[in-house]
Amino acid sequence: MSTPYDDFSTWFQGAPGADQYKRARGTWIDPPVGAPDSRFAVFQFQGGAKPDVDLISPVVDVTILGKRGERNEAGSLPDIENFVYDLVARSMSSTCSGKITGIRAIGLPVGPQYTTEDRPWYKISFELTGVALSG
Repeated sequence: MSTPYDDFSTWFQGAPGADQYKRARGTWIDPPVGAPDSRFAVFQFQGGAKPDVDLISPVVDVTILGKRGERNEAGSLPDIENFVYDLVARSMSSTCSGKITGIRAIGLPVGPQYTTEDRPWYKISFELTGVALSG
């Protein structure tokens, strides 16, 4: 059985450029060793609105992080920012996967901000609609 996480991950992976980002789940903590040259997409699920009959609408916060020190690399910030805004556009026009019937951005991306490791990051929230509670 697929979960909303599985279905959202499949949708995300279909976005042009998504292969540049390693996916992580939950609260972001920079890996102490390794991965300095990796970009990350971190998914953190929230409860969302109350169920409607047997359908739920969870919210997923997506944090897109650049590489360590990427803040200072020419052209990297617009690349990350464009990817995040492309996700917003994709949520308005693409087909969904699995049990999700709709994905919509809740507002516009927040950012850029920077981690203590100098990773630029943006955050955007999406509402997943039409997710069936039962099989």
